[in-house]
Amino acid sequence: MERKIDFAALEWMEWADVGTGRAKTALIPGTRVRLVQFSPGFRQTTWCERDHVGYVLEGEMQTEFEGGRTIAFRAGDGIVIPAGCKHRSANVGEGPVTLFVVEKLGGGHSGKATLEAAIERPAGAAESGGIVEPPRYEPGSSGPN
Repeated sequence: MERKIDFAALEWMEWADVGTGRAKTALIPGTRVRLVQFSPGFRQTTWCERDHVGYVLEGEMQTEFEGGRTIAFRAGDGIVIPAGCKHRSANVGEGPVTLFVVEKLGGGHSGKATLEAAIERPAGAAESGGIVEPPRYEPGSSGPN
């Protein structure tokens, strides 16, 4: 069934961590669709294991994964994090971070998810075992390092 989500009509729901996060949430059977915003200085202190597929609308953030790996995201970047892949994010920019995020509801995850499983592999990479790393951005830089 087709649906329109009127985010302008939804109320922000806030939560405090280090800094403030807030979200407007629409529930569709089996799916949660959110507009999420992290204030400057926001940092998650607990691990999240939920899956996320999204798009950074504005700002700069860094996501840390269990084991110490980090990926920087900024406006225009897509985000794909599989369920079970422990992660936490922080706003590393001067202004707010705004994300559009889609999450599956219920069921949990099967097996141990890894970030590598979500990184796009070009044709032929599977045979060579190659993994294409996402571009890395440092806050304030003009492009990938």
